Amino acid sequence: MEYQVRQEILDLHRFFQDWFNGVLPKNAASVQRLDRALNPQFRIVSPHGILTEKPRLMEGIEQAHGVHAGKGFRIWIDNVTCRQLSPDLMLATYEEWQESEGTKRGRVSSALFQKQVTAPNQVTWLHVHETWLPQSP
Repeated sequence: MEYQVRQEILDLHRFFQDWFNGVLPKNAASVQRLDRALNPQFRIVSPHGILTEKPRLMEGIEQAHGVHAGKGFRIWIDNVTCRQLSPDLMLATYEEWQESEGTKRGRVSSALFQKQVTAPNQVTWLHVHETWLPQSP
């Protein structure tokens, strides 16, 4: 399961990068990748402390298509660690870094995954909690 979780973290953030850059077409087929990856009960706590459930998150992401187009926006992931909690649950922590127009910002995330054979990489995101990292020099 660890391989699937690590791959899902990379693949979903690649989706975000391509979506926000407007590389992916703005259509149901593109958004379906995200919908299938997020568990129906998915929740995220942003670095600002705001709790968002899946329906509202999906709506916001759909509206943000191409928001960073032409700004050199990129996302990369560092320092992934995984802990198996049960045969079907894994907790991962990782750093997510974003750069746009020369400004770099990072956050550390804890994400809970559940095994789901029909999902991308055979896991779904159940819960994410993000915290800002100190800004880089």
